Amino acid sequence: DGWQQALHKEDRERIFSLWRRHAQDRQPWDAEYRFCSPDGTVSWVMGRAIALRDAHGEVSSYVGINIDITDRKQTEHALRRSQKMDAIGQLTGGIAHDFNNILSIILGNLDMLKRQIDGDEKTLKRIDNIAYAAERAASLTSQLLGFSRQKAASTEPTDINKVIHNMENLITQALTPQVEIVHQLADDLWQTDIDAGDFEDALLNIVLNARDAMNGQGKLTIETKNCTLDETYARINPGVIPGDYVQLAISDSGSGIPFEMQDRIFEPFFTTKSMDKGTGLGLAMVFGFVKRAGGNIKVYSESGIGTTFRLYLPRAGELPETTQTGTVQPDSLTGGQETILVVDDEQALLELVEETLQQLGYNIITASDGKQALAILNSDQAIDMLFTDVVMPGGINGYELADMASSIRPQLKVLLTSGYTEMAVCRNGQARFNANMLSKPYTQVELSRIIRDILGKTQESAE
Repeated sequence: DGWQQALHKEDRERIFSLWRRHAQDRQPWDAEYRFCSPDGTVSWVMGRAIALRDAHGEVSSYVGINIDITDRKQTEHALRRSQKMDAIGQLTGGIAHDFNNILSIILGNLDMLKRQIDGDEKTLKRIDNIAYAAERAASLTSQLLGFSRQKAASTEPTDINKVIHNMENLITQALTPQVEIVHQLADDLWQTDIDAGDFEDALLNIVLNARDAMNGQGKLTIETKNCTLDETYARINPGVIPGDYVQLAISDSGSGIPFEMQDRIFEPFFTTKSMDKGTGLGLAMVFGFVKRAGGNIKVYSESGIGTTFRLYLPRAGELPETTQTGTVQPDSLTGGQETILVVDDEQALLELVEETLQQLGYNIITASDGKQALAILNSDQAIDMLFTDVVMPGGINGYELADMASSIRPQLKVLLTSGYTEMAVCRNGQARFNANMLSKPYTQVELSRIIRDILGKTQESAE
């Protein structure tokens, strides 16, 4: 009958088996399954029924009800996907943190080795090759952190139409002449609080994916508009807050993404391309950017027709205060004679930093965890700066150590470093230390520059 014909073909065998069992054991029938409408729309229902039997105990008919549970099923699916992506984010962030420690040791020792070797061009070339490979690895970990990072480094109200206009040449160069680019940008577009650099990376990654999907020819459409996401949308998309959003849609006429793969395209290292055409991190970075912005991303795709990515970015509120941009300093090592307490649980990195800063004239005291550092801070030893890793074992992380150190020595300057700060919880009042944060891996020049900058501020304020 019509009910059987409407059953989704993948559910028919299971449902018919349940019906046969129901007819035998005389228990109420209860199941969840899918219906297909004539236009191809799939909906989920929860069916409940009991059998009516004749005088001989044979089933004569059924009476029951079907309840539409499509919204519930979509919400459950979105929630599972969100939880999976959160778990992957924590995993990749932890891997990137450990890998950044290793890269800091490699790059730091290469810096020192290069300064010690003079005139041996063959050896210097080998060192440069090693450094280049390490920097490529650092770029990969940076992309991983782009996926796992929970908050943007800095945001400001941004007109994404202007960003898109400024990227026109870059987008054109990324595509082939056979790709037609169409812009449909809203005239009255709202601003959104984002990191403009992250937005540029996200847009370019989607454009590059579109290029590959179209095999170098087709049509790419970039659209922007204002929209409002209501309670219904939020209910089936966990984590979305109802309200005003700026929508960016990028559509291509490419090969499309198979339905069974669409749930995995934002996972790090998942790719449908061959090994020589990508790392599988591009869309993961896009996903990370959207989540940091407090937005949402949806993909609509049909094989052989094309794909559309829709990014929903929250409408900006009040304009923040503008900040002054610092001047670029020359690529040189600067030192001093102050005393610095360096804290890191990675012994090789601790020794490297100690040697580097001692060569620059600083007096260095080292500690391998927060407890050792607190003992030193509570002594009579003169200390001008605390330079500590954020993520450390032993029950005291870098934020907590900085907080306690500032209580013990209010005039102490603090510099934090980490490959992945999200592994340490920044509690109330501790966010102020983020103003002086050095990301791993860092070079000797970067380390010497930021230390001199912080300590130099102390000297200027004292004069």
